[in-house]
This record gives sequence, C-alpha cells and structure tokens, in this order.
Amino acid sequence: MMRGFPIFRLPHKPLRLLLKTMEVQDLVRISFYSKTAKHAVESLNMKLIYFYITISGTIQFDIFTYNMEDLNLKLSVTQSEGRNLIRVHGEKVMTGISLREFIDQILTIFHQATIHKLFIKHIDYDYLEEFNNLNIQLLHLATRSSLKHFARRFDFLTLEQITWETRDFQSLVGLNFKHLETRSTFKLEDLLVSNTSQILIHEPLPLTDLCIFLKHWINGSTERLELFHMRLPQNFQKEEFIQNALSGIKYKKLDVDQKLEFEAAVDVWKDSHREVKNEGFGIQRSDGTYAIIVVCDEFATNKYLKMFVWKPIDSSIGDLLKIASF
Repeated sequence: MMRGFPIFRLPHKPLRLLLKTMEVQDLVRISFYSKTAKHAVESLNMKLIYFYITISGTIQFDIFTYNMEDLNLKLSVTQSEGRNLIRVHGEKVMTGISLREFIDQILTIFHQATIHKLFIKHIDYDYLEEFNNLNIQLLHLATRSSLKHFARRFDFLTLEQITWETRDFQSLVGLNFKHLETRSTFKLEDLLVSNTSQILIHEPLPLTDLCIFLKHWINGSTERLELFHMRLPQNFQKEEFIQNALSGIKYKKLDVDQKLEFEAAVDVWKDSHREVKNEGFGIQRSDGTYAIIVVCDEFATNKYLKMFVWKPIDSSIGDLLKIASF
C-alpha cells in the first residue's frame, strides 16, 4: 500500500507555501493531526472577520476569514468507549478531546480571542459548561428554557420572537446588559424594569405607553440608557406622535440642519458613532440629562424611533437645547 507524503518533514518555507494552497476547512482538519501540524497551521496567521456558534441538536461553527473564504463546520459530539468522538460533516476528526478543546483549537489557529455570537436554538445543558470563561460577545436565544443564570455572563443579548412567561422575561431583561435586541413582544412593564444601555425593539409599543416610558425616564428611571430604538406602527404619523407620545412633556423641536455629534460607550450599531441630522425632538431629564428623539426610515418600509441620550457634561447639547422651553 502506498503511504502518504510526509509533508511535515518539509522545510518551513516549502511547507508554508504548500499549506497556503489548501482550503481553510482542510487546514482546520490538519491542525488536529499533531502539535507540529497545529503550529504549522497557526504560523499562517489566518484571521477571522466573525466566528458564530449555533447549538441546535448538533453544533455548527460559522467562520468567515479575511481571505473571503466562508467556512461552515457541522459538529456532532458522541461517546465512544467512554471518550468523546467529534465528527465534522459526519467524518471523524478527533477522539478523546472535549468540545471545549476543539473550540480552543479553532481560536488558537485563527489567533482569535472572541466568539462573536452564540446562537442557542435548542438547549443542551451538557454543552453549556463547555462555554464557561469563553469570551463570547453576543448571546442569541431562540428557546424558552430558563437561561437567566447563563445569560448573566453576557453583555449582549438578542431574543427571538417567542412567548415568554412574564416573570422569566422580566428577570432576564432586568440584567445589566450593554445591548438588548428583541423580536419578542415588549411591554411597557418590561421596558421599565430593563437596565440596559442600548435597546432595540422590533415590535412597536403603543404611543401612549411610549409617553409613559418617556415620563418615567424624565423622572430618573432607566438611567443606564444610551440608545433606544423601536419600530413604529405601519400607519405612523408624526402629528399623532407629538399628540400621544409627547403629551404633557416639554420638548424642543430641532431642525434638520442642526447636526449633533453622538458617541455611545458601546459600539454595536452604526448609530453608536454618528451625527444626528434628522429633524427631531429634544427632551430633558430632571437630573440635567438630555435626549434627542428622531424618526428614521429603515429596514425596507419600516419606520423606527431612535432616542439618543447625552450626559449632563456635554455642554454643546445643553447649550443648544436650553435655548428653548427647558
């Protein structure tokens, strides 16, 4: 029987040139052959644009590299004679290593410190322990399973459009997230208990509820809020917004040509660093904090309300708004 060519006995430069001709998926497989193979693949200095992990019965890795090659790895972890057996697309990769060791190897060969998103479609608690102490930027939930204690480890949370028990939902959104995006129904009570810096709601609140929220904000609630985005009803009219959402609230109407610089502490959306150029409404909280509310056309035909919060130390926004009725 003919044996394979011992490529890892090649000198460094020829080996490097050979490895560069291979597809990323093959390089990942090769990196598990030996420590020498791992170091050789690591020396290629491959970089990632994003790294997503999805748990849905099996585990899926979605990786996109800077050389524009998209890598999709579907993993299954089973037991064989008391040892883990990891298969990628049904083919055995390694026996005797844990899922966590597999993840760590991916991070190492791509010189990556962060997993950009963990998407949990179907919960398997045996897998969750494998993600302890990993640097995961965003947790995306599409399951009603109680994950409050697991979600506590994350700064960024996305919730799919699923039905939650009110108590579980409010205990989840009440955690100190930096960023919360939800397609689930979000009620006024949920908004008032939230303690998040940036909130994006894809299901609109009634404008009368929005008015109550703004009045609570003026009186000092949700003090961590920096950005608030909410999809507006399809039949939205600006006159109706002024009449219902701003009822009983002192505000100043801003012209389109008044450009205001805004910078949020967390850069998740494009709005985290931007100029507010739209015609909007300025409001002020009792502690001196200012906010600008604008309406934008986004996501095809949908209109979104955006609320940008400035801190009292920003004198430029204060000088602009205090000219009016504050």
